[in-house]
Amino acid sequence: MQNLCTNKDLEALENVSKMLSEIVSFSSSSGSQSFLPLMSQLESEETLKLLINFVLDDISPEFRQYGLQVIIELLKKETNKIASSQAESLPTLFSLIISNMEKLVNLLSDKSGKQMNTTAGVLSPPLSFHRILVMEFFLQLVKPSPIWSTWLLLNTI
Repeated sequence: MQNLCTNKDLEALENVSKMLSEIVSFSSSSGSQSFLPLMSQLESEETLKLLINFVLDDISPEFRQYGLQVIIELLKKETNKIASSQAESLPTLFSLIISNMEKLVNLLSDKSGKQMNTTAGVLSPPLSFHRILVMEFFLQLVKPSPIWSTWLLLNTI
């Protein structure tokens, strides 16, 4: 994971992100134990901190999206546990997200000043792919239940 977060090769990041996302998705849907060592490493606090810091670093949106895709897959796995009441306590991923909530919300801000003319008028800033991923991230975060969403809002504001 350290190599992923320090690598600035866009194609390599895309490939690693897709591979990790698929592994997380497959391991949660199949219940297979074959990925357990890799998932343990990926879900460790140290690795999750690296991943979140990679997303929050002041880098281009193209790099950020690959980290977000992995985090979204991890969130899907954790929200399924919460929704099915298999979570015994607040998962590390959620704790790290909550502690960085303000920075994550700021990802939706586009300070580039670009504008896009549309048939409905000027869109400023335009809705980019990375901002759509950030919205997907937040939707996944509040998905488990209305109670969880309310708790999250009350404890992060």
